[in-house]
Amino acid sequence: VDNLKSKLIPKPAAPAAPPPKAKAKEKKKTAAPKKPGLPKAGIKLYYWPATGKAETIRLCFAEVGIPWEDVTFEKPSFNVYTNLGEVFKSEPMQKFAAECREKGGNLTTNLPTLEIGGKFYTQSTAVCRLVARKARLYPRQIETAFTVDNVVAHVEDAREPAYKVVTGKMEKDEFLTGIVKHLQNLERLLGDSDYFLAGSFTMADIWVFDLLQNMLVPMVPDILKDYPKLAAHREKVANREGIKAYLDSDQYKVLDKMVELK
Repeated sequence: VDNLKSKLIPKPAAPAAPPPKAKAKEKKKTAAPKKPGLPKAGIKLYYWPATGKAETIRLCFAEVGIPWEDVTFEKPSFNVYTNLGEVFKSEPMQKFAAECREKGGNLTTNLPTLEIGGKFYTQSTAVCRLVARKARLYPRQIETAFTVDNVVAHVEDAREPAYKVVTGKMEKDEFLTGIVKHLQNLERLLGDSDYFLAGSFTMADIWVFDLLQNMLVPMVPDILKDYPKLAAHREKVANREGIKAYLDSDQYKVLDKMVELK
């Protein structure tokens, strides 16, 4: 037998160890952003003893059940809308306006002025938008925010002739003729939706409701006879829980509203 020299058979190389699995990146735990919200107490709203440009702010508070204090001057014995000029020149009003100028910092009357936590906010539309955002009555998305802002702008357009006719700067017939296009615009924008932003109650609905409830209907009681969609919308908003409670309250009833045109 031939002696065969044993040949060393090399051991098979061990399989390469798989590369270590990359550790999943740990998600950084970040605190959830604080909800802006509104305090449950301590809110003050400075304005005339009337609805006017402060009312949309009040309605936002009412909708979400946030209490506030109305700070105003001594109410005259007559409805302020029957003689705005006399009220504006009165000593109580002038003193009140001076105090609000000091708080708000603007050179104008600073009315309405909102106070939250010792901080003062002025300019009615900006204040209402601030409150609406904090109250979740204003959308985050750009396009839907435009829808709301568009309706608000339409309401501002309609307010102008209403104030003009009340202050004697426009004749009643001219007002009645001109207001039609504003109501037609709003009726068209609402369409067959429940609210101006379909499916969502927003600041836009509050602005239209205030225009109808506290300005146009008191001035011309049958003004909505040709606008069934706006009439239905007004009734719908008036029956929302928070707003209905506010409309039934003394806090609302004591405020002066526009008066019927003669």
